[in-house]
Amino acid sequence: MLLAGAIGTGKSIVAKNIATILNLLLLQLDIGSMLGSLVGESESNVHRTIIKAKGIAPCVLWINEVEKALFANGDTSRVSQRILGNILTFMSKCIVGVFVVATCNNLTALRTEFKRKGRFDKNFFVNLPTEIERCHILRIHLERYGIKVAEEYLEVIAASTSKFSSAA
Repeated sequence: MLLAGAIGTGKSIVAKNIATILNLLLLQLDIGSMLGSLVGESESNVHRTIIKAKGIAPCVLWINEVEKALFANGDTSRVSQRILGNILTFMSKCIVGVFVVATCNNLTALRTEFKRKGRFDKNFFVNLPTEIERCHILRIHLERYGIKVAEEYLEVIAASTSKFSSAA
């Protein structure tokens, strides 16, 4: 599953909830933290995580913000291309019960071979909340701190925050 959308729209929570609902372990593949300074270290780190996912299967493998580290422009050492190759090979050959959920903020930054048809079973766009949804989000956050606000004030605030996500 590929989840794309603006920052703060709940893509990460969806990935975590998938594991919870399916009652599976969640393994996060944070590519940015796996990049090493030695030749071959980054690829080895990713490979070890893939082996670990196969070993604990069934599980959910969450690849968070794939466009930030994996497909950065200016990769003269071609590390990101080799990491991409490892992940794509794993995704195409893995039959051991590893459910892959990838999240990204910028779909246009992904390489074509990663987002081509058939790579993921489902692609979803997670949009910014509607005005009604922003009203609910505001209410939840205010109630968390014991603050009661009249509905008409919540509606005014929600109406003036059209480009905001729940994280803003």
